[in-house]
Amino acid sequence: MGAGTTGITIVADPADLQALQVEWDELWNEANGLHFQAFAVCWLCWTMVAQPQRKKLRCIVYRENGKLLLVWPLVSHQRLFWSVLDPLTPGTIEHTSMLLAQGPHSSRAIASAWDAACKRCGADIFMVPYVDVGNPLHELAERQARVMASSSDVSMKAILPRFQNWDTFCASLATRDRKRPGSRFRKLSQHGELVARLLGPEDAGSFDTWVNWMVERKREWAASKGKTSSWLDAPTYRNYLAALLHSTDEQSKGYLYIATLDGVPIAASIVGMGKTCLTDLIGAFDRKYEKFEPGLLLKEISMKRAFDLGLDVDFGVGTERFKAYWSGKNIVPNKSFQIATTRVGVLAFGIKRLTQALKSWRTAPPTGAAKASALDAKPGNEAAQP
Repeated sequence: MGAGTTGITIVADPADLQALQVEWDELWNEANGLHFQAFAVCWLCWTMVAQPQRKKLRCIVYRENGKLLLVWPLVSHQRLFWSVLDPLTPGTIEHTSMLLAQGPHSSRAIASAWDAACKRCGADIFMVPYVDVGNPLHELAERQARVMASSSDVSMKAILPRFQNWDTFCASLATRDRKRPGSRFRKLSQHGELVARLLGPEDAGSFDTWVNWMVERKREWAASKGKTSSWLDAPTYRNYLAALLHSTDEQSKGYLYIATLDGVPIAASIVGMGKTCLTDLIGAFDRKYEKFEPGLLLKEISMKRAFDLGLDVDFGVGTERFKAYWSGKNIVPNKSFQIATTRVGVLAFGIKRLTQALKSWRTAPPTGAAKASALDAKPGNEAAQP
């Protein structure tokens, strides 16, 4: 596309994507971009995760009079005889959003990018996870004729006060929880020498070790809950986290918080830097210390840093107690969509539903069989109980 042109380009060549870096960085700063919208982060998602998985790059770019106004990084992959289009991520499922400069062009830019994703990326199915209800992307998805599946969730975000000091803010939290910031540190310090801090560049030699420790603890936690997760088991995600911590892009890199007791690791967490907002990426702790809530101890430290930097904090999807505590129950409803963009996509969903129905039929108990008692039932929903 020439320098004076207007319209959509779909970037499929990684070299062309890399050539956008300067303009992309300018747009990210102008639009107060989120962590996952930064070029450096998207480039790591591509080189460390998507490309090794043989996915195809489909980054949608919108310009007016040659100026870059919108970027929407997507990838496609083949599944049996149909293809699927997803947002570019490190393997996890993240909010769907576009990096967009606000202005009179916004509506037409979003509509053009959406149209290109549905019609020009060569995919049969379009996965659109975690869209904030009420925003333009949500409205466009709702209007699609071939929404084959959808689900609702909530996310939480802390909008931190700009004209209070930390102590005043902490005092306001007392009405939300019996444990004020600082109490967990004092309690855990009674059991040994407690160190809880943000690691800096001088600690880079330990980043990989900490990432390995976090992923292993996270796998143990998932196994204890009867959960499986392809991204946790994939070496690409571990490599991505390590690369993010070693990144030289100070504006959007990842930051690692750790806690040790008598020199033994007990908790760690990684947050991603955005222009005006931090994003929680992953946290893990040693289950032997679960009663002391070491993960929440680190959350206090990272929240204090966000407060001092004048940044908000995006906790992502979920209803965990700590998210409600720090966000003041600032709840944002989300909706996820699975959209068939071709007849092949419609057929793929039909095959999936038929397969699920056959599986249910085969595993159903014989007619007249007694239902399993509470003692016979498999555990796995304990967390949902009061």
